[in-house]
Amino acid sequence: MFILNTLSQIPTYIPVPVISALLGACVGGAISYININRQFREQRRRDISQERKNEMIAINSVAKELEYNCIQLLNYQKYMDEFGILELYSKGTGSSFLFKQDKWIKHSDLLEFTVELEGILSDLQYFYYLMSASLSSQKISVDNIQDSLKTGHKLINYMNDIVKTKREQQKRS
Repeated sequence: MFILNTLSQIPTYIPVPVISALLGACVGGAISYININRQFREQRRRDISQERKNEMIAINSVAKELEYNCIQLLNYQKYMDEFGILELYSKGTGSSFLFKQDKWIKHSDLLEFTVELEGILSDLQYFYYLMSASLSSQKISVDNIQDSLKTGHKLINYMNDIVKTKREQQKRS
């Protein structure tokens, strides 16, 4: 009985300004939701595109650095073969081996999480370990050169194939 008395006291009409305010809030909220959702999707698409671009730059940069290091290794190998040297030392000569590691150092964190490199990541780390060991010990041996070249050529081919595939995918999308 109390409920019926209370309900009968509620006005049976809703004022027009309240209806228009509610309707405006609903329409405005829906439009805002749609716009924000569209902006979020577009930003996510841009972020993914930038991530792919950064991966491609990293892979390409390290592949070029590998090529440079393999050329240097071949030059050292030719020199050592020509003079019958089994180990080459840079200590005391006033110069060091001409190996580069700056691209690997710059991009190694990104490359460690690049799915396409999962199969060769340990080889990549091993190659740069050999380069680092040669630079720090200031010594390189024929065995080290041959091992580095074998690993290096395999890595270069693999990484160049990845870059080629990514470029083709990029052209299609």
